[in-house]
Amino acid sequence: MKQADIRKIKSSDYEHLAEFLRLSMWVDEERPRPPIEEVEGDDELNVYFKNFGQIDDRGLVAEIDNKIIGVAWSRLNLFAKEYLGAKVPDIVVSVLDNYRNRGIGTMLLEALLCELRKSGFEKAALFANKKCPSVSLYKKLGFHVATEFDHTEYEDCLMAIKL
Repeated sequence: MKQADIRKIKSSDYEHLAEFLRLSMWVDEERPRPPIEEVEGDDELNVYFKNFGQIDDRGLVAEIDNKIIGVAWSRLNLFAKEYLGAKVPDIVVSVLDNYRNRGIGTMLLEALLCELRKSGFEKAALFANKKCPSVSLYKKLGFHVATEFDHTEYEDCLMAIKL
């Protein structure tokens, strides 16, 4: 099995962020992935990728044979600020379905956390569904549940990490 290469995100990669955000969404029988048009048109979701490339945006890409197979990125002043403060970036990590469970998401997330530390951030956060298998990875890397959203029909939470 060929190893993925991790590199910094380039402006030519930004067009893939909406699809990778869609792929990052936890799905099960009760909660199917939304179509890409819904993700792009939803103002609560498109803030994660619209006009990406601002001064505090960070991103990394995993590639095999020049094919993007995963992305991890962060942005400031999205939803974590309501719960954790204005200087806490929201993180998204996403790997194509057929490349999961190979350590690629772990490599991306660890590298992004390192980038955020080097940039002077003290905390970072991500949204997760507590049923999602990735939650165990997040906890292993030091994330904890900062806020649970009981008002939703799903078991969503905000997880945070001190950098």
